[in-house]
Amino acid sequence: MQSRFRTKPRRGAALVALASVMLARVVAAAGGPPSVTLDPAATTVGAGTAATFTATADDASSVKWQVTTNGGGTFTTIPGATSPTFSFTASLAQNGNFYRAIFSNAHGSVASLDAELTVYAIDLSIDDATRWARYGGTLSYSVNLANPNAFSADGLVVTSALSSGLDATTAHWECTVTSGSAACPADGTGELNTLVDLPAQSGLTWLYTVTVDPAAPGNSVTAAVAADGATTQSDTDRLCIFRDGFD
Repeated sequence: MQSRFRTKPRRGAALVALASVMLARVVAAAGGPPSVTLDPAATTVGAGTAATFTATADDASSVKWQVTTNGGGTFTTIPGATSPTFSFTASLAQNGNFYRAIFSNAHGSVASLDAELTVYAIDLSIDDATRWARYGGTLSYSVNLANPNAFSADGLVVTSALSSGLDATTAHWECTVTSGSAACPADGTGELNTLVDLPAQSGLTWLYTVTVDPAAPGNSVTAAVAADGATTQSDTDRLCIFRDGFD
C-alpha cells in the first residue's frame, strides 16, 4: 500500500519539472533584444598606434560599431567593424571621437555606452648639426623626445634605424633629462631601442654616436628614429673625402 502512495508524488514532481522546462523554453523563444554585459572603455593612445574598444552582449546575433565626431550629435556606422572588439590605427584627427557598439537580434537592438578616444602627439627630432660625413669618421646625433601634452605618455618605445653606411656595432647612446620630471632609461649600445615614460610637459635627449663605415656604399648615410605617438624623423649626410685641414 505504501508504494502506491509514493508513486503519485513522484509523477507530480516530474510533471512540475517538465512544465518548468517547457515554460523556460517558451520564454526563451519569445526572447527580447540583446542585453549589454560590457561597455567599451575610454582609451588614450599615441598617434600611429592601435586603439582598441571592446563591448559584449548576451543574446546578440550581430554587432556593429559607430562613431560620433560631434560629441554625440550624430553617430555613423563604421564599415567592416562587425566584431565585439574593434581595433584600428589612431590618428590625431580622431582625437575626441566617441565610439559605441550596437547589438542586434530578431527582437531588436541595443546600444552600449559610448567611449571617448584621446589621441596624443609626441615631439621627436634627430640632428647631427652637419650635412657631411667622413668615411671612417664619427657622427654625433642629438635625439630629442618631448611630451607637450597635459597628461603622461607611458610605455613609449623609442628605436633607431641606421643605413648600411653606418656601423651599428660602434653605436652608443646616453640620455639626459631636458625638461620636467622624466627619468632616463639606462644607456646602451647598438641600435637605439628603449622604453620610456614621459610625464606631462617633460622631455629627454639622447646623444647618439656612430662610426661611418670606411667602405660605406652609396653617397650618403641616414639615421632615423621612431617613437610611439610621434612621426618618424631622419637625418641624412652626404659622404665626402676631406683633404687634411679642410674638415
